[in-house]
Amino acid sequence: MILQQSIPLPGVKGKFDHVAIDLVGQRVFIAAKVNDTLEVVDLKNGSRLRSVTGFHEPQGVLYLRDTKQVVVANGGNGEVQFLDGSSLNVVHRFPFTADADNLRYDAQARRVYVAAQDGVIGSIDLNTMEKLPEIKLPGHPEAFAIETGGSRLFVNVPKTDSVFVIDRSKAEVVGQWQLTKAKVNYTMAFDEAHSRLFVGCRNPASVVVLDSNTGREVAIFPIGGETDCIFYDGEHQRIYITGAEGTLDVVEQVDADHYRVLAKLLTAPLARTCLFVPELDRLFVAVPRLTDHDVRECLNLNIDFMKYPRRCFVSRVRVKRNMSCSCGSGKTKKCYGPIDKTGWTSVLRRRRRLRSGVEQPATAKLVSMAFIDLPQFQALLVGEICSHFLMCAYYDFMDAPGSVSPHLFELHGRFIDDWRDFYELLRRQLELRAEPFLHSKAY
Repeated sequence: MILQQSIPLPGVKGKFDHVAIDLVGQRVFIAAKVNDTLEVVDLKNGSRLRSVTGFHEPQGVLYLRDTKQVVVANGGNGEVQFLDGSSLNVVHRFPFTADADNLRYDAQARRVYVAAQDGVIGSIDLNTMEKLPEIKLPGHPEAFAIETGGSRLFVNVPKTDSVFVIDRSKAEVVGQWQLTKAKVNYTMAFDEAHSRLFVGCRNPASVVVLDSNTGREVAIFPIGGETDCIFYDGEHQRIYITGAEGTLDVVEQVDADHYRVLAKLLTAPLARTCLFVPELDRLFVAVPRLTDHDVRECLNLNIDFMKYPRRCFVSRVRVKRNMSCSCGSGKTKKCYGPIDKTGWTSVLRRRRRLRSGVEQPATAKLVSMAFIDLPQFQALLVGEICSHFLMCAYYDFMDAPGSVSPHLFELHGRFIDDWRDFYELLRRQLELRAEPFLHSKAY
């Protein structure tokens, strides 16, 4: 797999959810959940066409070729919206319970299925544009797959660690397959030719392969953490899996019961969703710009930031003045907390006065965390103190193998908005060892 193109989406904050494509119009639709927008990308020019507003935490997205409509499932209010494919104006609205998420289209029956809160699998008949009776499950449904050669619907229900089988013609549950090799099943792909169902689980991070005729577990293989999308490539007999840990797993299907991991590629933290388009032989991965909340989520997932070369990840936390260090020294002027297994650390520092002579407020404004993989400097803490000075504590693992040697320096008189400019400036300063900055008069 080769990276062919990166398309920026400036101004879009927070993580993305699902992705859809209009093959004829060469457009990709990305649900920007946190940003409350639907991002429309032109594949011909490699640029964004539009950022459509008016959504409430959009999650699921579909493009219907036969009706030339875009369907969006809103997690915030549970509404499923149908948009005209040309104007992208809303033409139909259907209310469901909250957390409307995954969408699937049954082209033969011309029905759109949606997974929503309170164990609801809902459906909309495109012939009449009416809601059909809902199918109830004992927990929130996640990903599901439609059987094209039959009437079954396979649904992941993480609450019960099982896959439910629904007869679409009868709109009722006809089976339940309990998972024993892994739990918390979120993602799903279907190889109908070999009667194999690929179920992505989060505990442990793995894919369980089921016989779609009997529910028998025939294989299991490990993947990256917090999987949220999985696709089966029938032509190349491969499986592609993305997850919030920032990995893209490529697995070969040797035969129906045997699988071999080909590669584990790094994308970016929380790049959890993707879309495989067999007609183009391309895989699209949605990479978010991390917000403060997103980085905290990364830490909760124990994501190792050091794996991602030449990338910046930023988080901000409030730090009170005059706090004592966790190491027990009692110092507050130059005190550095320990680095944990994720590379996260804290720096507590007191500034008596700024250069302007203004007293420092009782609480330092913000402290931001960033990690950059450099040849010598593998972890970096960036702090914006009182919005006037940018200070950094970096940790040189080359000088002190097996331990951490903290240093502090200031980038004088320069507040940098663009992280790319900051990275280049910082790289030059680090190469010069930054020793002249260790005893700044400002401190």
